[in-house]
Amino acid sequence: MSATAAIATVAVQVVTDKKKRNFVLKIVLIIIMIVLLLIFLIVIIVAALFETFFPKDNNLLENKYYQAKEAIKQEYDIPNDLDISYLQYIDLASTDSLSEDVEAIKKKIASYYLKTEVIKTEVDGEPIEEKITFFKSLTDITTMVSKPPFSLSESDASFLLTIPTLSDDVPLLGNYPMPVKGNITSPYGYRVDPVFGLTSEFHRGIDIGAKWHDKVISIADGEVYKVNYNKSSWGNYVIIKHDTRDGMFYSLSAHLSSIIVQPGEVIKKGQVIGFEGGDQRYDPNPGNTTGHHLHFEIWKNSNSNSTMNPLKIISK
Repeated sequence: MSATAAIATVAVQVVTDKKKRNFVLKIVLIIIMIVLLLIFLIVIIVAALFETFFPKDNNLLENKYYQAKEAIKQEYDIPNDLDISYLQYIDLASTDSLSEDVEAIKKKIASYYLKTEVIKTEVDGEPIEEKITFFKSLTDITTMVSKPPFSLSESDASFLLTIPTLSDDVPLLGNYPMPVKGNITSPYGYRVDPVFGLTSEFHRGIDIGAKWHDKVISIADGEVYKVNYNKSSWGNYVIIKHDTRDGMFYSLSAHLSSIIVQPGEVIKKGQVIGFEGGDQRYDPNPGNTTGHHLHFEIWKNSNSNSTMNPLKIISK
């Protein structure tokens, strides 16, 4: 009898014999349970390793990497952020230790984690060029650390892309409401441009996925600074100047389907200024979008290059 015939005979016996069928099912269930248990143990081990290497510091202000990063951010007036989890992992992977020297960490960040770009913009209608320093994107950092002085292996460098960042768990604790009801679909900072596919595009605000044509409100008392249309990016947009007890700042709401305020109009917190839009098929002047949403920015002054992360001042 050939091997194939023997296997077929056994299979027929298993199918027709209730005891043998039950026995095989029990074996299969035991194997599945063992596999699930192994997966559970692996998850527990990985979680424990992350907790060891990247502990959730109850007092982040005491973290030397945080202190160094914030000092560099202030010194160079950097508009985006850099998660210290990346800095800590790279040091561990390349030197097997974490530094306690804030000045040494600052020097390393300034030498390897910054890049300067010339940004063309307009101020009061006049074109200007301005040099702005950014923290490098995660894509740039992943490429950089495979070279000296870090010289990480390809697998260690790629592991950067899987690290859960400290900012993942930061709640919105600002004093101002969301400008529209919805979820944040694209954060502030470097990202892959959804329209052009650029891998190092700096996103100067946040995108909020909202109900189509939902109400968009002013997040604080203020005066309408500008109402305009920009075909190449924002579509219909409103800029509001807010002079609050927390200081003066500007907010921009873009991709609006319609606008119901005028330049110079004094408005109140919570007042409707327009309606969400950005649908390329049905909305007028949508700007560059892949679908309807609200693009929202916070500026420190009237210069569009003075953006900051809106999540620092708004809350859900």
